[in-house]
Amino acid sequence: MFCFFSLLFFIFSSNWIKVIFENSIFPQFFFIIVFSVLLFFLEEVKSRLKYLFLAFPLLVILLNIPAEKSVYNFSNLEIYTINQRRTYYKGSAIAKFFENKGTRFLFNYQKNFFEGLDLNYYFFGTHPRERIEVKEIKKFSFLLLPLFLYGLYELVRGKKYLGLSYFVFSLSMASFFRPIDTFSFLFFPFFVTTINVGFCKAFFKFLKSKAR
Repeated sequence: MFCFFSLLFFIFSSNWIKVIFENSIFPQFFFIIVFSVLLFFLEEVKSRLKYLFLAFPLLVILLNIPAEKSVYNFSNLEIYTINQRRTYYKGSAIAKFFENKGTRFLFNYQKNFFEGLDLNYYFFGTHPRERIEVKEIKKFSFLLLPLFLYGLYELVRGKKYLGLSYFVFSLSMASFFRPIDTFSFLFFPFFVTTINVGFCKAFFKFLKSKAR
């Protein structure tokens, strides 16, 4: 019960959820609360049926696809870049093989994916790479980063992979759209529950050491 209340504390004290609430994005607001609580309880369930949980972020993305911009929708600048880079090759066939919409799509996708893996994106409120038309926000305090890393260690050590699977799956889906901030709220449940795991594990270890 203690860990459940600490989870609620981390949820509602997060700057991320405050920004979502202040901007009146209520569907996202309720989504991340409900999914964080579900992930908290399902992580302890032994049945593999809990992985059906991964279907929900996919459903959220599919319902919002018509309103979002795919990384395969190229701007005029990107088309110009493809054509310009083709001039660097001696043969036109080779140029078309290495510089085309397919390779540009892969570049955009991997850029999104690795951007989503950058912890600076979540704990420090700025990004080391310039991002056009994106308003950066500090999602979690940098003081929570050690708790997150410790919680991630404890989850992997305990072979509890639902949260990690959820994050990788959500990131893989969200990377098809740009900017990645479009669906970044999907990652909130993973981060807040992992921070909570780190806090609870550290807290109970501290109490145990004091009791000796």
